[in-house]
Amino acid sequence: MRHKGLAIASIPSCSLVKRMPLKSKTNSMMALDDNGRIILHQKRSQIGQSIRHEDYFQKIRQLSSKNGQFDASIGDTDYKITYQKSDYNNWIYVSMTTMPELYMQTASIGWFTFSICGILLALSLLFSWFGSRHFYKPIKVLYESVSGFASGTDKERNESEFELIERNIKEMKNKNHDLAKRVEQQVTQLKQYFLTRLLLGKLIEEETKERFSGLGFSDDWSHLSVLALQIDTLKDTPYEKKDLDVLLFAINSLVEQSIPKENRLPSVVIDKTQTTVMLNRGKSLDTFHQQLKSTAESIQHKIHEEFGVFVSIGISQPFTNLSMSKHAYLEGLEALTYRLKSGKRAIIFFEHLDRNKAFLTQFPKQLQNELFEAIKACEREKAAERLHQLIETVCSENTNPHHCQIAIVRLLNNLIEFMHLLGIELFEPDGNNMLYDDVFELTTIEEIESWLNTRIVSNMIETLSVREESQYKNISEKIVHIIQQEFDTDLTLESIAGRLHYNPNYLSSIFRKEMKISFSEYLSSYRHHIAKSWLTETSLSVKEISEKLKYKNPQNFIRSFKKLEGITPGKYRELKNHSA
Repeated sequence: MRHKGLAIASIPSCSLVKRMPLKSKTNSMMALDDNGRIILHQKRSQIGQSIRHEDYFQKIRQLSSKNGQFDASIGDTDYKITYQKSDYNNWIYVSMTTMPELYMQTASIGWFTFSICGILLALSLLFSWFGSRHFYKPIKVLYESVSGFASGTDKERNESEFELIERNIKEMKNKNHDLAKRVEQQVTQLKQYFLTRLLLGKLIEEETKERFSGLGFSDDWSHLSVLALQIDTLKDTPYEKKDLDVLLFAINSLVEQSIPKENRLPSVVIDKTQTTVMLNRGKSLDTFHQQLKSTAESIQHKIHEEFGVFVSIGISQPFTNLSMSKHAYLEGLEALTYRLKSGKRAIIFFEHLDRNKAFLTQFPKQLQNELFEAIKACEREKAAERLHQLIETVCSENTNPHHCQIAIVRLLNNLIEFMHLLGIELFEPDGNNMLYDDVFELTTIEEIESWLNTRIVSNMIETLSVREESQYKNISEKIVHIIQQEFDTDLTLESIAGRLHYNPNYLSSIFRKEMKISFSEYLSSYRHHIAKSWLTETSLSVKEISEKLKYKNPQNFIRSFKKLEGITPGKYRELKNHSA
């Protein structure tokens, strides 16, 4: 059972008024009931009075918020009224402050706040001054260290210490970065220089081992193989011969990006060959062989995709000793020579080559003669067909690419000689040497055939066609035609002059002026050419040849032949038959 009690206390309003803070005469505080009757007031005479008809009280009653503040005019005075509604007994507590009084109080508060802030600022400045002197000491030392002079001297810069320190730190960072890059570049160049000398065989074995480890290369590999890469042709590409070096270095960078570092040594460019030493780390030889093939195929694809050129790659046999790098490099180059038979975009393993050592060059003389006859007859299609057959026969009968190159050069020699015999000058005096340089740079059968047909055969036919059209108008050409057709008869300039109805002396001067050679010299040269041809291609004796070419006796023929060739006709036939 719970006991309840009730305590009631009577508190006179006058006792509460004594505890209320005394405001100024223009300010007042009061407590109202919900009907507007004054319950508490600073002035006791106001207690019990009602203000419910006052506008500000009506406004308080209308406001829904429990507390607030608003401006009101009572009489001629403006007030700031602040109210608070009680949830306990519905009393309303009201504070009324005149605006001038409020301004005065605000000013007092402002000055008080200003004073406090001033005191705090002074204390902060004092603390900052002492603190900055303590903390500035290491900055001062650092400043003097990076600037090179004391902070108080006349040489002090206009920029602040922190700006100077920041600038110097940035400069040091940049210098360190540049130095690191230079060191890295120099190390890269040293590695490439080492690889170049290694592949060219310019290092002894002890030096090779020492430098290999000194440059930071890992020796945890079991086999090495060389990939030798060359550009097949620049024809039908946006590049010219002068761009070859730059293009090779760009390809070298692409190859280094394509092959993981752990599978290779740094790539280098030697002469016109991009070279990469591949490393086998713990794989079987069959797996290593497949890796080499897939790497070569990937490189070919990326180079064609990036630069639009075709390349061929020669791959050496696997070696176990670093000192054998030179042999591996030479094997890669040797493999590339077989592009004459493999064509463009070839991947050739040295170990798969059929390397016949017999030095016996096969040359189809009959096809060459048919080609020459087609050229003389200005039959373009037949000449192109015979040239194709000749090149194809040369490469099929000479399995070794070196023998094939020798046969191609022999054909070029014969074409140049035939061109001279026909009185055709397609090139400058020094142009023949350039022809040999050009032909040695060609890497495929298709290129060689196209080059020979375009540069020589077609131009010869074009020149002969023009000559044939004006044959009966050009006296010297008529004489050349008679010599080539009747060299085995008793030809004289007088007999030809009679046939052409010209004076012999006039014909002689015209012929020398246009052909740069006399009639008798040209006749002797042409008969000499025929004599060489008969010596190598027929079984006619020296005596029979001298008679057919209208020499007075064999001794005259022999002396004339030896004067031009340096050897006798019999020795010439012996040498040619031996070389064939």
